[in-house]
Amino acid sequence: RDDASPQGRALLWLADEDGLGVDPSVSDGARRRAVQRFALAAVHFSTGGEKWVNRAGFLSDASECEWGEIGEDPTEYDLLNFVGTKCDGSDNSTVTQLHLANNYLVGSLPEELTMLTELTQLSFFGNFLEGEIPSGLPQSIEYLYIDTNNFNGTIPVEIWSMSGLKELWFHHNKFEGTLSTEIGKLTHLEAIGIGQ
Repeated sequence: RDDASPQGRALLWLADEDGLGVDPSVSDGARRRAVQRFALAAVHFSTGGEKWVNRAGFLSDASECEWGEIGEDPTEYDLLNFVGTKCDGSDNSTVTQLHLANNYLVGSLPEELTMLTELTQLSFFGNFLEGEIPSGLPQSIEYLYIDTNNFNGTIPVEIWSMSGLKELWFHHNKFEGTLSTEIGKLTHLEAIGIGQ
């Protein structure tokens, strides 16, 4: 294990610094919470979380479902004003939304992002992220906003299998290749942003 890597730092934080102290051996729910906290910590350390414009309570002792903040206009909840996580599920403790748009994220998205298996909304637009999009993103995603970054490579093929995808914004990146004809599988798609 490389303690200096984002994953190593996330694991050390979870084991030594996390004041919530989730014990994954207690129950399936606690195990899910520990995995979520680890995955979110890996995102934090991989994307320069110490320098984010809005840290949104990330890595605090609060529940990962409370890592969020409304921006300048607290009366309006939308993707431009909210930074953080939202949870749902039977006990309201499953991370289903991750919004970190316009927040000065740098670096690349870690594979651990795929551990958030119930995500329905993922928003990273308007940052300085680079590298490839991790393969294995959850098929539950309905809203995917990764535009206006520096992502490169090809668009992961599993995006074309996200049958419930309603909005897909990936313009203003450095993706290579042609748009897959598999896009035709996205029968629920209501809005898309493509191009340079």
